[in-house]
Amino acid sequence: MVFKTYRPVQTSISVWLKNSLLTHQTIFLLLMGILVGLSCWLLIWTSRFSDFEIIMRSYYFSSGKLVLLISSIFGAGVAVFGYCIFNVDSPTLLLIHIISNFILIWAFLSVSVCGFLLLLELDIELPGKFTSAITKYYGINMSIRRNKDLTAALNEIQFKFKCCGTHGEKSSNYSWFIYRGSSTWFYITQELGRSQYVELVVFVQL
Repeated sequence: MVFKTYRPVQTSISVWLKNSLLTHQTIFLLLMGILVGLSCWLLIWTSRFSDFEIIMRSYYFSSGKLVLLISSIFGAGVAVFGYCIFNVDSPTLLLIHIISNFILIWAFLSVSVCGFLLLLELDIELPGKFTSAITKYYGINMSIRRNKDLTAALNEIQFKFKCCGTHGEKSSNYSWFIYRGSSTWFYITQELGRSQYVELVVFVQL
């Protein structure tokens, strides 16, 4: 006896579900493409802010950008993989696709955590660490790698933003005077108001 095989009858619900999944995969692939472009832009454009990471001694921003780029590329691959297995009756491939989506969820959660920690440090800890960096490490013991990198980073910030130097009055909250009292060195060759940033000059240790 010969048995014939028939294709399963597709109901309206199954057709609607199939079209919905195809739409989801299309939107997901488009979103991953946008995120790949965004992460590449972040890696290139925000490289100038690496100086802040040296001062903060935290690298949530760099790690977050890399995780976002890797997750976006992986997500695009998962979307293409979803298209390939859509009409294949294979529970194994479907399970792999589901596991891949869960990995993506954890990866994007990691990016969110990195971003939250970065914003938290910028909002709460940056002023204190910035002051500590200037008063304790800036221009001091340049044989130490941390002090050398930190001094170079602060100089770069001052040149770019034209701030954070001797500009301001004694009562100014953003003046050099708020640092000089507790610092182990002070700037002696630049007259007050002559320049709005600290240049690369010789410092005297007290």
